[in-house]
Amino acid sequence: MANKLVVGSETFRGHNVVVTGAGSGMGKETAKLFSTLGANLVLCDLNADGLKKTERECKECCGDGASERRRTKLKSFVVDVGCRAEVEKFIGDALSYFQRDDDKNNPNAPPVLNILVNNAGCADMFSLSHCQDEAGLENFERALERQWRVNALAVVRLCRGFYTALLRGGRGKKSSSNIVNISSSEGTGATLFNTPYVMAKHAVVGLTKALALELGPQNIRVNCVLPGPINTQINHFIPKESKEKYAKKMVPLQRYGEASEVANVIVGICLPCLSYLHGACIPVDGGHPPRNALLPSKPWWRLEEDDDSNQSSKL
Repeated sequence: MANKLVVGSETFRGHNVVVTGAGSGMGKETAKLFSTLGANLVLCDLNADGLKKTERECKECCGDGASERRRTKLKSFVVDVGCRAEVEKFIGDALSYFQRDDDKNNPNAPPVLNILVNNAGCADMFSLSHCQDEAGLENFERALERQWRVNALAVVRLCRGFYTALLRGGRGKKSSSNIVNISSSEGTGATLFNTPYVMAKHAVVGLTKALALELGPQNIRVNCVLPGPINTQINHFIPKESKEKYAKKMVPLQRYGEASEVANVIVGICLPCLSYLHGACIPVDGGHPPRNALLPSKPWWRLEEDDDSNQSSKL
């Protein structure tokens, strides 16, 4: 019989959860929601101050008067997920923390992980057709390499590193373990002048489908969330008026989404009652069209003889 939909402060009690990119935005809101629902958390981010703020807010979610039973167990680490050595160290640190906390009477018990949320990411707009000089080519290569390391390779490495612990998390329980990968609406569509990011986010969708085939029989569910226009640190530099104009033109719900709205979906995927949801790529985009490439009226690939240095500003 399928599990009934039940959500409360005990929903994820005793579950060990890892959330990357938890220093702001969707990662922070996801951590706070898991904390409210009773999970034990290990968080990471490159932003130390952001992590401290997330820790405080997670503890506030339980209330100052929370009993020892209800109080969330939480540990955070400053990590650059684009660096392989730092990812591997973080995996070891997280598993050591869970191992110590899981069974104090049996310190040699192997660590267990129930949920892995691969949320960390970065974004830079770079055009392949505008990087033909030496400086432009170098900038493009740096962006391409970082986007690939942070947005794609890190996801693979974290899934691989936590695999054994996730396997234990899905054994002997009514619910499976979960991997939730965060891609983007760019993972199924594209935006002009955004080649490295689009490439990396497509890779996350492909990885999710491949791992769903491989890990499903081992009781590890793998799903992907595709956020569209969401108010986060990545796009904080865009003026509010520009966001409103874009949303009214391109988003059926006529607004940007909030990080908490994405967090609700991420956590919801992991609920025991959704135990048959597997290999899915779920858009959270207000109905944003999957092919959102807005083409400029002028041919961007033609260099104007009078002033090619201002090409991008004239589009």
